[in-house]
Amino acid sequence: MNSLSPESKLKTKLAQLLSSSTELISVDTAVSAWRVSREKARMTLYSFRKQGWLSRIKRGYYVPVDLSSRLESPPLEHPWAVASKLWKPCYIAGWTACEYWDFTEQIFNTVQVFTGKQQNQQEYELNGTKYLLHTVQESMIFGTKTVWQGQSRVQISDPSKTIIDMFYKPSYFGGIKQVTEFYKNYLNSKHKNIDLLIDYALRFNKGVVFKRLGFITERISPQEKAIVEVAYKNLSAGYSKLDTDLPKDQLVSKWRLWVSRGWVKDINL
Repeated sequence: MNSLSPESKLKTKLAQLLSSSTELISVDTAVSAWRVSREKARMTLYSFRKQGWLSRIKRGYYVPVDLSSRLESPPLEHPWAVASKLWKPCYIAGWTACEYWDFTEQIFNTVQVFTGKQQNQQEYELNGTKYLLHTVQESMIFGTKTVWQGQSRVQISDPSKTIIDMFYKPSYFGGIKQVTEFYKNYLNSKHKNIDLLIDYALRFNKGVVFKRLGFITERISPQEKAIVEVAYKNLSAGYSKLDTDLPKDQLVSKWRLWVSRGWVKDINL
């Protein structure tokens, strides 16, 4: 009986590994798939990398390589799935969520991720895919939808939670001017859900969100009185900036907001 060649044995082990995960492979994945020690798993993964069958994207983490590709570090096939495993608990958010829900026609090359795990750095580039991470309290990780990438379930902020996130941190979405455009598109979309938006705002329970949400809603969509009324009733004490990256030229006392000169025009202060 013919025994398998060393390369055939490795390919059999690779097939076992890929049956466990086709998006992101770690030492733990290999240990579980092969029932070997961590050291043995590391050595075999290293062999796969040398063979060109896996690409290392981060210490201890690999992605499969399309064997027809001639690139040493091929682009990630499922970048959201990779993020969901590297930085869990987390969800896809920010302008990436806005693009997914059609709040913008812009195409963003950087994937934004909100994670409940403290990070040493905010920006990563893995095999050509750029990621921008923001650390949030785990209690703020709610209001997500499940989407599939490859074999992985990935969490992304749903349309209404995306709006709440953007009023909490406008800078994560490109500033308050960009946030206002995203919000307009939400209000004019099939995703508009005022009751859910209000419910999320109350659950999020951040005074600055009510200030910005109420102020902008009153300005661009005053017919949405339920939002304006709830926001006004839940204002926190003290004064906040409409956009932390803009100057505070004038105070909108009703909403306890400092606004820049560009926002003062046509507003009854």
